[in-house]
Amino acid sequence: MPKVTLLTIGNNLKKRIETRLGALERAQMQLSTGLRVDKPSADPGRANRILDLKANIDQSKQFVSNTEHSEALMDVANGAYQGVSDVLFRAQDLAHMAQSETNNSSDYKYYAAEIGQLVESVLDMVNIDFAGVPLFAGTKTEGAAFEAQRGSTAPFTRKYTILNDPSLRTLEVSAGDGSNFNDGDEIVLSSGEISEKVLIESIQTIGDRSVITVTGQLTRPYFVDGNAQISNADGSIVTSLTRDAAVGSLVLPLDQVQNTIESGQVIRVQDVDGGEDILVESVETDILENRAVIKLKHSLQRSYSVDRGAEVFKNEDVGIGDIIGVRYIGDNGTKQERVGRNSFVPTGVPGSIVFQRVFDHLIELRDAVRNGGMGPIGQVASKLEHTTEHVTVRQTEVGARINRLHVMRSRLKDQVIGLKGFLQKVEEIDMTTALIEYQTQQALLSASLSTGSQLMSSASSLLNMFS
Repeated sequence: MPKVTLLTIGNNLKKRIETRLGALERAQMQLSTGLRVDKPSADPGRANRILDLKANIDQSKQFVSNTEHSEALMDVANGAYQGVSDVLFRAQDLAHMAQSETNNSSDYKYYAAEIGQLVESVLDMVNIDFAGVPLFAGTKTEGAAFEAQRGSTAPFTRKYTILNDPSLRTLEVSAGDGSNFNDGDEIVLSSGEISEKVLIESIQTIGDRSVITVTGQLTRPYFVDGNAQISNADGSIVTSLTRDAAVGSLVLPLDQVQNTIESGQVIRVQDVDGGEDILVESVETDILENRAVIKLKHSLQRSYSVDRGAEVFKNEDVGIGDIIGVRYIGDNGTKQERVGRNSFVPTGVPGSIVFQRVFDHLIELRDAVRNGGMGPIGQVASKLEHTTEHVTVRQTEVGARINRLHVMRSRLKDQVIGLKGFLQKVEEIDMTTALIEYQTQQALLSASLSTGSQLMSSASSLLNMFS
C-alpha cells in the first residue's frame, strides 16, 4: 500500500481548490460579461463557431450595402431611360406634325430646332454619372459615355484653381545627417555647377529621415540622381539629399477636373512670373475630399504660389453649333455588383447597345425635317418607333433588376437578423443560469475549503499522535 503523507494530502487538496476556484472565476466572468467565452482557449470549438457567425454577419451586411448601392444606381439609370423614352415620344409627335401638308417653311425650321435640342437632351441624359462613375460607359470609371461631333470648333481655355501651393521649400536627408543642422542655419544647396544659399526655417525628424523647411522658395528643382546635396556655410559638413526636391503633382478641385483632364494631355502652370507646359501622367481622384491629384510626367522647373496668381490652364478645341454625329467612347464591358456569395447584378452596360441608334435616328429626323419636309420623315418616324420599343425593353430589364435587388436586400436584412439572434444564443449566456452557476461554484469552493481545513487538521493530529 502506498504511503500517504501530509504533503500528498495537501497537494491533492490544493488541486481540488484550484479547480473549484477556476470554475468560480469562469462563472463570475460569465455573470459579469453575459458571454459564454471570453477567450478562445476557454472553449476553442465555441469560439471558432462565434468567429464564423460574426464573419457571416459582416459579409451579409456588406451584401446589404452592395444591394443598396446597386438599387440607388439602378434608380438613376431608370430615370435616364425614362427621360430618353419621353424624348423619343416627343420626337415622334414632331415627326407626325412635320408630315402635315399645312406646314410652311417656318414650321419646319421650328420643328428641326426642337429636335436638335432633343438630341442635346439625350446626350446629357446618357452621359450621367453616379458618384463620379459614368453609368453607360461600360466598365470605365471616369469620363463620358458619348462624345458629340459638331459642325465647327472653336479654341477654348479652361482654368483650374490650385488648392495647395506647388512650392519648393522642403529638403529631405537622413535623420543622422539632419542632426548636424539647426533652425536658422544658412546652408548651400547644390547640384553639379548650380547652387544657391537658403536659410533653414525648421527641421522635423520623422522616423529615419529629417525634413528641412527653408524660408522662401528654391529657384529650381534638385534631384537625387543629379547628386543634389546640402552643406553648411564653410563646407565642413556635406549631406546628400535622400529625396528629390521637386514638385511632381498638383492638387486641383475634383469638380473642375472631372471629365476635363486626363493622362497624356498637356496643361500649363502659370503665375505672374510666367509659366510652363507640362504633360499629365495620371489623375487620382478623392470624392470625399473633392480634390484631384494631377501626377506630372516631369517635375515643375520652379515654385509657384497661389498668392502670386498661380493657376492651371488647359487649351482645347470645343465643338460649337449643331451636333452632326455622336460617337460612343466607352468600352464593351459590363460592370457587375456582387450582392451574394454567388450572385452578381449587372449595373453598368455599354451605352452603344441602347443609345447609339437613338442619336442616329434623331439626327436623321432633324436633317429630314430641316430639308423642308422633303426628306424621308415617314421612314425615320418608323425607325423611331422601333427604337422607342427597344429603349422600353431595356428600361423594363432595369426595373426587373431593381425589383430583384429590393427582394434580395429584404432577404439579406432578415438573414442578418437571424444570424445575430443565433449568435446571441451561441455567445451569450442566460443570466439566471449564470447566477445559479456562480452561487453553486461559490458553495462548492466554500465546502472544499472547509473540508480541506478539517482534513488537514485531522491528518496533522494523527501524525502528532504517532510521532
